[in-house]
Amino acid sequence: MTIEDLLTYITNDKTALFLFFILLPILTIIITAISRGRSLEKPYSYLYSMLLFEVCIPGVLSITLWIYSMFFERKALWQLPFFIYYLPVIIMVLCIYILKKKRVSIRRLPWTGELYEFLVLLIITFASLLIIMKLHIISFNQPWQLGLFALLCLSTLHLLWKRMASLR
Repeated sequence: MTIEDLLTYITNDKTALFLFFILLPILTIIITAISRGRSLEKPYSYLYSMLLFEVCIPGVLSITLWIYSMFFERKALWQLPFFIYYLPVIIMVLCIYILKKKRVSIRRLPWTGELYEFLVLLIITFASLLIIMKLHIISFNQPWQLGLFALLCLSTLHLLWKRMASLR
């Protein structure tokens, strides 16, 4: 499986992908309207944290894929599909903007430290997978093989990260 095959597999159902990404800012607006300044209270803070994870993970993956396509594959910006490269980043920026506009303190939400750590590990894992796929070191025939290998790499990096943090 090549990177192009993976992107084609993801974009088979563009309607579902579009609805998922459009639903995220709508949920952000609804949750901020319901919470009305109580963003650090228990149910709302966890909802905001989960929303940040749902928005930031696809956005960071999209940015990583964007950088890979521009530098390794030398693709022009207009050749990149909108639903994979641009929509997740736009929705991520929009949701974070809505949260900032409603005065939600993102740094004080639960799991935001883990979010930053997870996003760094995700970037390292995804970039490593893209390089492995580009150099044809390991051949992935099915998407589940790629997902399993990505999960293995991510969990290994997480264990190494925790080990290094405990050495301080």
